Amino acid sequence: MTPSSKPRSFRLPASALPLLVLFAGSCARRNGGTPESPALLPPLPGFRDVLGEWSERCRVPPPGASDAALDFGDPEKKAKGIDAWTTALAKGRSMLRFAKQARTDLAADPVLALAGLQALLDSPDLSPQEAREALELARGILPAPTLGGFALRLCEDPRAWLRAAAYDTLAVQRHAIALPRLLRRMKYETEPEATVRLFLAVGALGDPAPIDNLLAWLPDPKWRSRAGPPLAELVTRFGESYDPNKDGWPGLESKARKILDEFRRTGLLARDMREVFAVRREAVLREFLLFLRELGGTKLRPIDDARYVARRAGVFPLPLYEEGLSEKRRRIRVRILQILTELGPPAAPSGPGIAALWGDPLCRAYAIEALGAVRSEAALPKLLAVLRAEDPRPFGGALPLREARIASLKGLRLLRDSRAIPPLLALWRGNADLELRVFAAAALMECAAGLSTEARSFLSSHLEKGDYHPPTLRELLGR
Repeated sequence: MTPSSKPRSFRLPASALPLLVLFAGSCARRNGGTPESPALLPPLPGFRDVLGEWSERCRVPPPGASDAALDFGDPEKKAKGIDAWTTALAKGRSMLRFAKQARTDLAADPVLALAGLQALLDSPDLSPQEAREALELARGILPAPTLGGFALRLCEDPRAWLRAAAYDTLAVQRHAIALPRLLRRMKYETEPEATVRLFLAVGALGDPAPIDNLLAWLPDPKWRSRAGPPLAELVTRFGESYDPNKDGWPGLESKARKILDEFRRTGLLARDMREVFAVRREAVLREFLLFLRELGGTKLRPIDDARYVARRAGVFPLPLYEEGLSEKRRRIRVRILQILTELGPPAAPSGPGIAALWGDPLCRAYAIEALGAVRSEAALPKLLAVLRAEDPRPFGGALPLREARIASLKGLRLLRDSRAIPPLLALWRGNADLELRVFAAAALMECAAGLSTEARSFLSSHLEKGDYHPPTLRELLGR
């Protein structure tokens, strides 16, 4: 045999082995190779290019969007515009007639007004007070969508006082499109006064998420005096009366937590803003899509930004998450399931879409946990079926029983249904696997008030021993 006629050897790359296992398991399932319960493995849903659909919807920005084109004209326009703005902002009796005429001229030419305003704000001699006055005056000169889109750009300006003025402008305008961007700014804003203005702007748009940040400031004496006024303003904005002399700090904190708990339970924005968001629904959803489409990437910061915004936005973007469950790219399905898990009970309408992903071998563990987190009506029997399964490969090989049980225990902890107590108790007290016992105890803390102390002591003892992952135990204990 010549060298060229020798049979060639073939070695499968190690990275391909997981895919081969999944493919083999899938073939076995579809051909009856492994008997499985229909309750554990529903038919696999059809997937499509949702990310492509989202990108198409994002292609043309509407007026007022963060990426909408703004016409600043040519350099000559800017020169004329800044002169007009300087005159329009002039004070004193002798300038009243000229200021009024300048404002009329600016209102008649939006390009002149926008070019001049940009040039004015770029001026090195501009004071914070002049910037605030210019943006206040712009509310009566520029069309609302144009000013909203312009103010959104200023939210990224390096000057903190200009960012604060931009936040105030968006709040007064009730520029609904701004909500996703303002929520993201909550992650990055560091200047104290600008942060307070940002929190109030988000609250003005009907989202109480900043209350959580302000409550975190209260225990620190250095921050309490700064947190008090905006927290009181937000408490009043969301319908709770507050008397500082009568209620004091404890009353303020109690009322703030009540508002936050209601938002976490329902996910609904303030009633007076719901119609505003309904009118601009597609434009606002598109602004959320600019974040969500990053879920398909590999860069961690944009992905974390999208999840940060989604956790604080309530149920308004829920239709987008439900679409994302049908995305053909596995990483987007997984990240959408994580968002729904973090959103919790307000995401209950997405239960059927989550349950359908139990047939997806690549997302199954996330779907099991998410179904409990959203407290879907179908969650309890499905989660208990996994917990009681005896087959070491209940899903045909793609998810071993131990991993499936851990996912189920996480889901039961979030579901908080007392009917799960007997199997949880049996697993906690009758299983030698420490990890299963840890998550069973954590679930019992949420499902069984009478066993909460004992379960907490169990977790605390293992935290002290150091024989299980300390960060996980601290998270489960709420430390």
